[in-house]
Amino acid sequence: MILNEKLSQTLTLKEGRILGYAEVGKPGNQALFWFHGGGSSRLEIRFVEEIANQHSFHVIVPDRPGMGLSTFQKKRTLLDWSADVIELADHLGIDKFAVAGISGGGPHVAVCAHKIPDRLTRCGMISSTGTVDLKETWKKYPRAFRTSFFLARSMSWTFKPIMRLQLRGMKTMEGYRKLTLKNSNLPQADRKLIEETDFFPKFFECGVEGMKQGTKGLIHEYKIFASSWGFNLQEIYPEVEVFVCAGDQDPNSLFVQPFANAIPNVATKIFKNEGHLSTVINHTEEIISAVM
Repeated sequence: MILNEKLSQTLTLKEGRILGYAEVGKPGNQALFWFHGGGSSRLEIRFVEEIANQHSFHVIVPDRPGMGLSTFQKKRTLLDWSADVIELADHLGIDKFAVAGISGGGPHVAVCAHKIPDRLTRCGMISSTGTVDLKETWKKYPRAFRTSFFLARSMSWTFKPIMRLQLRGMKTMEGYRKLTLKNSNLPQADRKLIEETDFFPKFFECGVEGMKQGTKGLIHEYKIFASSWGFNLQEIYPEVEVFVCAGDQDPNSLFVQPFANAIPNVATKIFKNEGHLSTVINHTEEIISAVM
């Protein structure tokens, strides 16, 4: 996989870690920091590149620690993420910006809304992973997902072989496609997306790049998602509007209303007949328009 220099940039942070990132669009225009899903990478920028260029947005997608080009950060918590974002924004000369994130990127949006509201214009949590602090909703979450989170947090020695098996399954695109389609929890809309469109090659490249350092970064991130986020959603500054959306076939849609009940300034949308992945792919322009 050959990447142009805009998709493989790095910044050495003040503490010495490397932060990898990709960017498209025109610097100086409206800026959006996009936070990729769990186990993915900065290459998700390819899913928003066309709209960024069409509307002359400046879009930046950083790799999170231990994924893609970014150095693993020992003992990282969710609360640490906003400092990396600020340092990257300052490096790029960006004062105000929007943030949006899909799946595992969603909690990273929420922490920015909590910690750096003065730098944000708007936020978008797309098919976002939910917080375990929303206990009543968490109990409704599919058992398989709850089990994965529990193993990552409390018995990581059992979780590592599972992640290594997934990594081995990513050796070829067709092998990974078959592995993905075997998932009985995969929403029908996502199954259709994978089987009938040209989506999967880009999705595969995002995952391969995200896991190029191995599974350490992803396992640590699962621990983060399986723990308290470290702040209350009610504490998000009310001047920051947060757009929360998900597809109705996605288990993460269970968290849309609880998020709406907790976040002070929120707009929500449930997309009919959409899954975890298909929501953002089939409604990219509407979602980015809502955030920008």
